[in-house]
Amino acid sequence: MTGHDDDIIVGKAYDAALMRRLMGYLRPYWLSVLIALAAIVSASVLQLAHPYLMKLAIDRYIATSDLAGMNRIALLFLGVCLVNVVGLLLAKFLNAAPHTGLRRALGASRRDIVRQHMTEVVLLGLAGGMVGLLLAVAGLAGIRALYGSDFNRGAYERLTEIDPVVMLVTLGLSLLAGAVAGLYPSWRIGRTAPAVYLKTQ
Repeated sequence: MTGHDDDIIVGKAYDAALMRRLMGYLRPYWLSVLIALAAIVSASVLQLAHPYLMKLAIDRYIATSDLAGMNRIALLFLGVCLVNVVGLLLAKFLNAAPHTGLRRALGASRRDIVRQHMTEVVLLGLAGGMVGLLLAVAGLAGIRALYGSDFNRGAYERLTEIDPVVMLVTLGLSLLAGAVAGLYPSWRIGRTAPAVYLKTQ
């Protein structure tokens, strides 16, 4: 075979026999492949929706002080973030799959693995909510310090304070978001066969 023939083979755009062989390997994992493709498509679409949602929030709701509309936009942004977090968690957990396989080989059950990862993501969600609240409190304190006595009177003072109910709802929503985002990645890593990863160690 000449070098020219090698170039032709390497430059071949599509090899039906090779694709059939690859599809045979993918067949046992068809559900995971479909979920991954759906996640990629939905994440791409949602990323494109960011600028539109921001424009909608500013033009329709912030400018008109429509609190209900701003809440709807915030929930949409939360949904976009959850899709991204699911992908990040799945990649993180699968990268640590050899350690999970070792734990399974040492006697840990699937339930133990799922519980461990769900605890991790719930704690991450709670930590994120607490950091967000601290940033909000610091930002409002900065506004009060910047404008001085103007914010020490009446309605202006209320605008720079956080309602305790809002703080509790924020923490609860952070816990819920962490749990929802971690469900599929935790379930997926819990189904990992330990032998697959132990062979490579």
